[in-house]
Amino acid sequence: MANAALRVVVNRDNIIITQPGSNSLAIYFRPRGQQFLVAKDAPVGTQEFITRAWELATAKARELGWIA
Repeated sequence: MANAALRVVVNRDNIIITQPGSNSLAIYFRPRGQQFLVAKDAPVGTQEFITRAWELATAKARELGWIA
């Protein structure tokens, strides 16, 4: 999966990460007043997907100014 592109979508207060062509899914949000992300439900996919999804979600949250 090293070269597989992941899709990052921001929908309101959620950062949604998917892998096109698979069932892999991770949804993260920032609890009100906190400086960290939390998964809405357990991410679905391989461990590699889950790790990359967390990294991408964290990067997107920083880009949006949600976390430092």
